Amino acid sequence: NLFASECSLVSFEAKYATALLSPAVFACLVVVELLLVNLAQTHVVRALSIDRLPGLSQQLLAALFLLGPIAYLPLSRSALVLLDCTRLADKRYYLDADMTVECFSARWRALLPLALFGIFAYVIAVPGIISATLMAHRNQLFNDASVVRAYGSLYKLFRRPYVAMPLFLLAKKLGIACCSLFLSRLQGFQIAGFLLLILVSGLVQLHLEPYFYPVY
Repeated sequence: NLFASECSLVSFEAKYATALLSPAVFACLVVVELLLVNLAQTHVVRALSIDRLPGLSQQLLAALFLLGPIAYLPLSRSALVLLDCTRLADKRYYLDADMTVECFSARWRALLPLALFGIFAYVIAVPGIISATLMAHRNQLFNDASVVRAYGSLYKLFRRPYVAMPLFLLAKKLGIACCSLFLSRLQGFQIAGFLLLILVSGLVQLHLEPYFYPVY
């Protein structure tokens, strides 16, 4: 949970809703702040005749590219928690996160739309938007100053052939989230999954050397 709401909330529903909706509320506040900044910028530019800052869409994407990869692991894990069910002796399935919640019951189904929102907004949309942006600007990533200024935080650590490495890193984080959730009852397979992810990541980095500088 990115916001550690389990420390202050009691019911699973409240914890789950807070974990998934708090980032969305934060994103809305960022959008409002950027809108206000852009409105103020318009008047300043007219008064002082200075160059405009990047447009609102570029600013939003830049914020996503800065914060999205950092928050991707906890947000993905929070969204997928509702799908992590375990079959007990009574032949029913219960949530690993809260054994009082029976999977596929009315209580579980009431949270399913929230889970689908989290999966689409965090698990799918973040890498999808990154992929679309890299593809749309693939010919200007290193030779257009405005593109580098707006999106460079996403890819400028990587050499030209490996600008898609952020997607690989997101996939590794999603793999970590899935191992921690769906293999929690199978510790041997869970450890093997973690080791496999670390091994593949290390081999990719050693073989491809995607970063500009070895320090990374």
